[in-house]
Amino acid sequence: MHIPAAQILGPGRVVPGLKDLVDIIADPELAWTFLTQEWGFEEMVALPLDLLKSGRIDEVLDAAPGFGTAFERSEALS
Repeated sequence: MHIPAAQILGPGRVVPGLKDLVDIIADPELAWTFLTQEWGFEEMVALPLDLLKSGRIDEVLDAAPGFGTAFERSEALS
């Protein structure tokens, strides 16, 4: 199994909230897409991965279901 380097904070440390995010967005590739694309949050547009790194886990987890729903809708329209 490979882990993208951006998820690693240091020896034995990964970005907090990743497991919870994958529980919400069950597909790891889709979860990575969510983490690495700018997303509109209440106060800003940001990469969810950067927000997780800064400890804003709840904001990212709250936005994750909306990403999965939007992605599924766009797939159905294709």
